[in-house]
Amino acid sequence: MSAGWHAELLEAITAAQAMFVGVVRPAPLFEGLLRSIIQLTGSELGFFSEVLRREDGRPYLKVYVFAGDEGRDARLELGDLETVFASLLKSGDSLVANSSIDLERLNLTSTRAPLHAFAGLPLRNVGSLIGMIGLANRAGGYQPELLERLEPLLLTAANALFATRSDRQRRQAEEQLRSEEARIRAMLAGVQDGIITIDSRGVIESVNPGAERMFGYSANELLGERVSLLIPESLRAKGEDLLSLFLERGSPAVVGFGHEMQVCKKSGEQFLASLRTTEIWGPEKKLYTGIFRDLSEREEAKREVDRLQKELTQSRFGQMIGSSAPMRELYEGITEVAAGDWNVLIEGETGVGKELVARALHAGSVRRDRPFLASNLPGVTDSLIGSHLFGHRRGSFTGAHRDQQGLFESADGGTLFLDEIADISDSLQAALLRVIEEGEIVRIGESAPRKVDVRLLAATNKSLSEAVAEGRFRADLFYRLRVGRITVPPLRERRADIPLLAEAFLAKARVASGKTITRFSPGAIRRLVDYSWPGNAREVRNGVEYAVIRCRASTIDEDHLPPEVLSGQPVQAGKPVASQAQRQYILDVLARTGGNRTAAARELGMSRATFYRRLSSLGI
Repeated sequence: MSAGWHAELLEAITAAQAMFVGVVRPAPLFEGLLRSIIQLTGSELGFFSEVLRREDGRPYLKVYVFAGDEGRDARLELGDLETVFASLLKSGDSLVANSSIDLERLNLTSTRAPLHAFAGLPLRNVGSLIGMIGLANRAGGYQPELLERLEPLLLTAANALFATRSDRQRRQAEEQLRSEEARIRAMLAGVQDGIITIDSRGVIESVNPGAERMFGYSANELLGERVSLLIPESLRAKGEDLLSLFLERGSPAVVGFGHEMQVCKKSGEQFLASLRTTEIWGPEKKLYTGIFRDLSEREEAKREVDRLQKELTQSRFGQMIGSSAPMRELYEGITEVAAGDWNVLIEGETGVGKELVARALHAGSVRRDRPFLASNLPGVTDSLIGSHLFGHRRGSFTGAHRDQQGLFESADGGTLFLDEIADISDSLQAALLRVIEEGEIVRIGESAPRKVDVRLLAATNKSLSEAVAEGRFRADLFYRLRVGRITVPPLRERRADIPLLAEAFLAKARVASGKTITRFSPGAIRRLVDYSWPGNAREVRNGVEYAVIRCRASTIDEDHLPPEVLSGQPVQAGKPVASQAQRQYILDVLARTGGNRTAAARELGMSRATFYRRLSSLGI
């Protein structure tokens, strides 16, 4: 290559990097890069594309710019590029076709423009494929030396693509954050602490609405007054002395983190408050900000803040994870059904998260501030199920040493979730029907009924309508339960959510294991998305934990995944599941280390404490 060629290369890199400054505009940036690469290689045609993912989690190419065939609609060419893209994904290297045989192998013989040479150049960021540049029809074809010399410009192109992608994701995140902050600010309006700013003389310069509510003054009444106005008159002289001491010396004995003091409202009512003070510098002077918290409502405020923090860190639908179309439909259904106070039947396969749906229904209902209790009915023996649900009187049976409330009484005013409702006995079906119809229960050993007000949510992984048709479940109870209806989709119908679920379970498993695993490889993600997951989210969690145990690097790869995921064949009843595979894998490691648990933990990349917890959970 001539010195002129290298000068053009440097000029192209410099021009592209100059466009990174300020607001990045993708279209002219990508077009300029592509035209420079076409000119440097002497190609006739080219395109610039990004790797994105469909809703089902599968990758595809989005072509942003074509050059050399101007009237072409980029979107129409995705079909022509699928074979090339698949080959690039598989190899991870540049693809070059300099002959008709190579072009036919890459399915590039029936394109709109006749091709006699083609090069597919991967754009990577931190080892991950994020895009592709395609070049075509260079006289003499595309030689390795030419592609190697293009590497600096391809790196610049990859950086440009990553910058625009990051900018796009940042804007989306900022918009989501603004929306979430607005919602949280509205919720926090009633529980904000009182915030007051004073100058170095102790004169109030600003107050927030929380301070106005807390002390009963308007902002205009407080501005310009000394902050000692908020100290009870009997303590004001001492308070003035302490305030002066603080303003002069900043003494921590006066105020500090968690300092408690008596303050008073405009009405004269006194109450205990905690005060935390921060020193700040304004444009011209030093100021002090005090944050007051009313401790007379400490526990209530704590519960409210905890609730709001949970809402902030979780979605409005509790711990359910997913943004696919089926999950959006589920969220809409939950919102609609939660608005009423009727009983609800939740149907779905094992492991889909029926209890999470029940909790979301409770959280969105008028009963949200009352108890939510859950029970897995088949997990309670027949002899205790009546006491479990309805309570008992002391001495009513052996072991009944005291009066005991059942779940219906404990959930009074709130919500009771009964799982696996299809498996209950005929006598329990009759008892539940009475509770629903009469709104009352009778404790074992008593004759007088007790009124209860409970919203009933029931769940099943079986067809309750078939059970009714076969005479195994009462039709009258079925219709009483199935007023509101929710069907939870299985994971195989929302594959786009699988990467989200896997990442969430990885975050939890990473903490539990003490390992520094940060991600899944693209190949592992493809395997996870392709597997059918008959055990749904519960099976995903077990599969991720299995992979975490086996992985000793920072990235989970395909060979770390459970064997059924790699083979694509779900386990059959009675055969080992992921947790049993984990158990066998740990036993193999222990055998290799001669039973030395410290050495086994080291080989697995776990701390000893984590390893012993894992042994206990797997019964080793």
